[in-house]
Amino acid sequence: MPDTDYPAIFSAHIRRLLEERAISQRDFSKMAGLSTAYLSAVLNGTGNPTLKSMQAIAKAFAIPLPLLLKPIESDEWKTALAVAQAVKNSSGANLPPGYEVVEHVVLPAYRAFEVREWAKTTQKKIKPG
Repeated sequence: MPDTDYPAIFSAHIRRLLEERAISQRDFSKMAGLSTAYLSAVLNGTGNPTLKSMQAIAKAFAIPLPLLLKPIESDEWKTALAVAQAVKNSSGANLPPGYEVVEHVVLPAYRAFEVREWAKTTQKKIKPG
């Protein structure tokens, strides 16, 4: 079994997410509560992030930490990216089976049904007739 280079995977995700979200290292370091020099060292592979700093980075991105340790080619990332795209497009085109988008939120199909039924009932109560 080959060794996984977790620091490289983690820093690649951070660089990619900063670029995708158009966030500067300086702004992101403030969001994560880290110094700019520390974040730069992590991104360049010269720093060794602590678990606490990795959690802060994951929280600032609103992404679960375990996902930031998975290669971008992993099934977990494929699903996460499909969900994000479906929410962005307000369509369920690339979602895994059994999931739907309702008002920019991805839900299991049975919950989506419940939300739509609740909305119909509530609309009738608000606007009778």
